Amino acid sequence: MRSKNLDIMFIALTGLLLLARLFIECSLKTFGALGAVKIGNLLISVAAFVLVSMYFLKKTIFKEKIIVPKGWIVLALFGIICTLSIFYSIDAPSSLSSAIYLWSCIFLIVMLVNLLDSIKRIKVIFLFFIAVGLIASVEAIGEYFFQLPWYLAHANPQMLEGHRDVAQLVQTHRTPTLFMWPNTFCGFLIMVLPLAAALGLGTQKLSTKLRMGVLCVIFLYALFIELSISCWLSLFLATLIFSFYLMQDMKVTQLKSWVMMTVSALGLILTVVVIKKFNFSHMNSFSSRMQFLNHAYYLIKNHPFIGNGWDSFGTASAAYAKDINGWTNYAHNSYVQIFSELGLYGIVNFTLFLVCLWKAARLILTPKYHEHRWLILGLLIAISSCLIDNCFSYTMLKASTAFYWWVLVAVLFSLKEFFEPLTGSLILSFRLKLVLVATVIFLSSFSYTLMAAEYDYFIALPDIHSNINQQEALRLFQEGGRLNPWDKKFELAQAVVYEEMFYQTRDKSFLNKAHEMALMTMGQASLGAERQAVLDRVDANEKS
Repeated sequence: MRSKNLDIMFIALTGLLLLARLFIECSLKTFGALGAVKIGNLLISVAAFVLVSMYFLKKTIFKEKIIVPKGWIVLALFGIICTLSIFYSIDAPSSLSSAIYLWSCIFLIVMLVNLLDSIKRIKVIFLFFIAVGLIASVEAIGEYFFQLPWYLAHANPQMLEGHRDVAQLVQTHRTPTLFMWPNTFCGFLIMVLPLAAALGLGTQKLSTKLRMGVLCVIFLYALFIELSISCWLSLFLATLIFSFYLMQDMKVTQLKSWVMMTVSALGLILTVVVIKKFNFSHMNSFSSRMQFLNHAYYLIKNHPFIGNGWDSFGTASAAYAKDINGWTNYAHNSYVQIFSELGLYGIVNFTLFLVCLWKAARLILTPKYHEHRWLILGLLIAISSCLIDNCFSYTMLKASTAFYWWVLVAVLFSLKEFFEPLTGSLILSFRLKLVLVATVIFLSSFSYTLMAAEYDYFIALPDIHSNINQQEALRLFQEGGRLNPWDKKFELAQAVVYEEMFYQTRDKSFLNKAHEMALMTMGQASLGAERQAVLDRVDANEKS
């Protein structure tokens, strides 16, 4: 009984983690866009590791079995490839933090596979997803109806130049929302919309059907105003594919007309979205996407087997960008980007993982589990929509949406274990449980150290040019560099502080220190332009 009560607590904490993922970047805006992303991702990683370690300890203490799906083992191998890429990555700090975030999701999957051992618990997770979607959708619709008209009437060039989110809202009529970018918000909506539909169709209660119907309308409208062609296309194709399965089920023959109407409606909305989007000529991103894919082609050509390192596309592709408008952190095709970052070994391993997902889906997508067909179909449409969308997008790689996709993967494995227990799964021995607990606790401590270093960096950054707080900024950069020796941005920040000290005192010893610290960053390609600027200024000051 005590174990079950603890399970309820862990489900509630998982739901809070899903909600926290939505708000984390907005709550850290004071650190700037980059700081909010980096600190937010590490904070979520720390929370996930702590939650997982507590759950594994509970399972070990109560001598309960821990099940590991074979698909998870393939995913763990993918995580190992990502981790090994740190040692040759063109942007090792980015690869390190992204690998940590990936491992937090990987271990969270194991926890959820063991925790979500009933349909009721799975539905609770769906409800948390829907809560996240409702909050984000209401905020997006509110911005569209209240903020957009005001900005259209009052925005001026100065306002647009200084606020990127406002400029985007005025120029494209697309709201950035709590997900910080319209495309990532749409990528989440195509995951949550099928879940709401599944809960509505899978119940006999009229009140639940009405509530879920209203929520579906809200999600559909929020998706419509964001004008994402790829998301509508992905949702349409995924629904069409699984509609064939539904229509073959003889027990729902009377629903065939409703299925056809749903698919036709989605196709009609897709057509309207395409027409509306092309009314905004500057929103035609086809040429940019082709340019990004061209960059990925050259990266794959140069390093076909091991790639350039996990989450290094932005740094690696910068050499091929003609200007800032041709640069991006994402190839806008997740599979091509994985190929460019991890090479042939990485993309083959990820493909094998997708095969494991397909096998798990096949096990549960049978007439034997007809009673839960809507729940199964909703989950599979959500996962498949995301997989299709990532042929044109990056939501499986962008931390803010990837987290939710990995949770859905965990739910799929949970359903497989519920319907087909221990089919293709392993039960860990006591020793392996201890190894698992020790590993997660170590990763929790390590990710907290990285987060503390990032916090020191972004706290000190505004004080570089402040006469009063320069010494404190220097101390924080030194402390951050000690906590995270893999990232040389701390040394470069110290070089800038020493440079500022020279301007104030005209003491050339500070120039020597600035030069020394700048040279210490030579191995980090992502700092190339900033490092060269510091060295050029130091050289000019020494000659003057």
